[in-house]
Amino acid sequence: MAQATAAFIAGLPKVELHVHIQGVLDAPLRHKLAQKNNVPDIADTVEGLERRYQEFFSACCDRSTDVAELSRGFFELFERGGRVLVTADDFYELAMLYYRRAAQMNVRYAEPFIDFMELTRWGVSLDTQMAGYRRAQVEAKRTLGVKSAWVLSFSRTADPIEMMAAYEDALRHRDMIVGIGMAGFSDESSPLKFNQLYTRARQDGFRLTIHCDPTVPAPAIHQHIRECVTQLGGGGVDRIDHGISAADSTGLVDLLRRNAIGLTICPWTSLPALMHHDDPDQAFFEGVVRRLFDSGVRISIHSDDPALAGQNWVQEALEVVADRAKFTQEEVVQLSLNAVEMSWASCEAKAMLREEIVAYQASPA
Repeated sequence: MAQATAAFIAGLPKVELHVHIQGVLDAPLRHKLAQKNNVPDIADTVEGLERRYQEFFSACCDRSTDVAELSRGFFELFERGGRVLVTADDFYELAMLYYRRAAQMNVRYAEPFIDFMELTRWGVSLDTQMAGYRRAQVEAKRTLGVKSAWVLSFSRTADPIEMMAAYEDALRHRDMIVGIGMAGFSDESSPLKFNQLYTRARQDGFRLTIHCDPTVPAPAIHQHIRECVTQLGGGGVDRIDHGISAADSTGLVDLLRRNAIGLTICPWTSLPALMHHDDPDQAFFEGVVRRLFDSGVRISIHSDDPALAGQNWVQEALEVVADRAKFTQEEVVQLSLNAVEMSWASCEAKAMLREEIVAYQASPA
């Protein structure tokens, strides 16, 4: 069977389930909005911003960089960038930046994360954010053929009372929201502390996901994944973001497979957590991606925060998996089909996506 090429991957219809919309904010748009809104930023020019982004990505690839320090640097860049987003038009522009790029990569359906809590703390209402995203969502479907639904991403560092208040505030936008997630700086505390929020969201009909980041050491991260699969929200989540530490545990691999819980894996932002290995590439692409896939765990491949990851998008994420994990065309197609099954699109939409992917495999353009 032929190994998947970049050309084959470029034409493949795709579904993206793990991309933070704020994580696509690139230097040109960031600078433009900072100037428009008179917001001080970490650099005064596009070139200066690009240099900061590149320095961060280079640190990600440096084995001497401390992972905890890297995480703090990431959130500083990510959250500071969010401060340039002020008006509904700003959020429209940000979303359209993603949708246009998605269309170029043949992404047919996406479920982007909205990391909204820090923005509301800075005085940008959720209504303002959603107004811009709604306009872009409608336009992207009409003009670009990219359909989407939004996942409301809560901040791990928020107080549970604050989370519930934010959740209640978001319910008036529920027609745009398909599920809830959780991201942010992770520690060894149990995700079950978020059970009230997740149980309420499940009762209200939302789908559930949560980040289980590889920066949390074992055995804590293994217990976190187990709790998320079996208990969070009253009976476990629908999928897990990252979750690559499960590859270290035969019991977790079996649990994920039995419960049909998919993992949304992001190569370019996961590799830094494995830089302590003698061969990080082997540890990730063979020890994680290939092992999970061959074990029958449903995995899919995504971009996460492309602006902070060397402008590596879902196309480049699939390319690097095909190259370093030696995935064939058939296996890359299966990754795309996995994303369809893991998505929260309607049954009708899933059937259409599957049909298009299978047709492409039979006769690639």
